[in-house]
Amino acid sequence: MPDAKQIILPGQDFRLECGNWRLEISKALTFEVRLSPFVEQFNPLVELPLSNLDSNPCKSPRLLQKDKLGTGNDSSTPATLVNKEAETTTENARTVNLRSDYKDQAREGQERLLSPKASVLPSCEGAGKAAVPEHPALPDPSKSTSKLKAPVLHETVGETTRTTVFKGKRYGTVTAVKIARRPTTEATAREWKNESEILSKLQHPHVVNLVFYDARDIRLELEYVGPDLAKQVDDAGISTLSPDAQYRVWHDVSNALQYIHSQGISHCDIKPQNILLSDDNTRAVLCDFGQAIRDSAVHNGGTPRYIPPEYAAGGKRGHPGDIWAFGVTMLFVLGLTSLPSQNGWAIRRVSIDEMARQEMSTWIRTVKAIDVPSRHALVSRMLEERPRKRITAMELVQEVENMGLLQITS
Repeated sequence: MPDAKQIILPGQDFRLECGNWRLEISKALTFEVRLSPFVEQFNPLVELPLSNLDSNPCKSPRLLQKDKLGTGNDSSTPATLVNKEAETTTENARTVNLRSDYKDQAREGQERLLSPKASVLPSCEGAGKAAVPEHPALPDPSKSTSKLKAPVLHETVGETTRTTVFKGKRYGTVTAVKIARRPTTEATAREWKNESEILSKLQHPHVVNLVFYDARDIRLELEYVGPDLAKQVDDAGISTLSPDAQYRVWHDVSNALQYIHSQGISHCDIKPQNILLSDDNTRAVLCDFGQAIRDSAVHNGGTPRYIPPEYAAGGKRGHPGDIWAFGVTMLFVLGLTSLPSQNGWAIRRVSIDEMARQEMSTWIRTVKAIDVPSRHALVSRMLEERPRKRITAMELVQEVENMGLLQITS
């Protein structure tokens, strides 16, 4: 899994994502290190004042942080890793000690020594924010001496060709545990890394909260919200959502899109299967960020029947593409079409294969031919074929808010 490995050399600054990591020193020497999302990263080679050190011993392994300003002989030998019970010294490697927790006053030295360019993997600080979600609120395990354990798994609640989602429980809170079916494939590792990095930086009531993640088995633990929209259909594949639930989806996902777009992120796989609705229909949540990208880019991922028309002209994906996909989704949510098939043409071949391009064009004509009632005219603005003329997420939020006010006052 090239995307899940990182070679660490002496004198190199680095950070690791929170979770469980397998560190290989040699073929015969391997450590498993657990990095809790609730602990600080620090440089163990920098002496800290004793007054800043916590008297309580560290209860779990800490992240090792190399810094060129630390003492010791320079060497091309990979850094030596030690655990909290032992100290290891070699002729050509630095001595690394795992320290106890230290108080906030010590942060000043840490921030001065760590260069932003030195970060190879995402900062644990970003993951820490997402690891304590607002919905639901989880107890802080740093206040407990017990080690982080694997979640208790219950029934299967979702499946794709690459992942299986189980209902689980951590710290007494129900979670959705997303486990890779083939964790050793490059594509799976890439999607896991992409999703964990992006979700660790997002915090919004209508974006699924990341609770924990584990690099060993490519696992994500997310808040459990409820079933996805594709499960709420009749025998003909028509949505069974009530008008109130339809409005809830429109309102909440519009707000989620406005938020992620403001963060420079495009989801690139908006569809009913990636929108969750709470059992009481009071909250809709956008999930599955494995295909998400930062800013506009050529991107071949996603689901064929939700790809925007502009993709055929150059493969560009971005914020307008999310609006188009949400427009197709809303056709289904409002009962104007049955659930679109997840099968279709090969997205990556649209630019080079005439048959794939024709299939996509035929589908877009089918979408545009759907009769949209005047009360749902906003969907037509979401399905504008010209991306520059298409309604933006910010405009969509305002229009949906106005729609809700009209419903209340009418």
